[in-house]
Amino acid sequence: PRAGLRVVPANGLGLELVGGDARLVEVAVDHVSFTVPSAETLKFVEGGSVRLRFDVPGQPEHWVLGTVRRLAPGEGHYLYAVEFTEQGDEQAHLQAIEALRTGV
Repeated sequence: PRAGLRVVPANGLGLELVGGDARLVEVAVDHVSFTVPSAETLKFVEGGSVRLRFDVPGQPEHWVLGTVRRLAPGEGHYLYAVEFTEQGDEQAHLQAIEALRTGV
């Protein structure tokens, strides 16, 4: 199994950013950016709060709170940037980021 990342709005099931139609563009210690196809019905609002669930094989779920800082339409997709506002356990957070970067 690979590491996964799901972004979850205030209401709704959320969207998987690894292995689905949405694409993870950048993963950093303090933010992520991703694209979502324009046809996707789930939209995130600039300035809105989201939760992010990092799934790392062999580790407990790691939840992070974030704020949508940028929303930019592209050709056939939307580009989002989410700034982390609360990361919880620092060690678990760093492990989750590293797992996504290396594609574990």
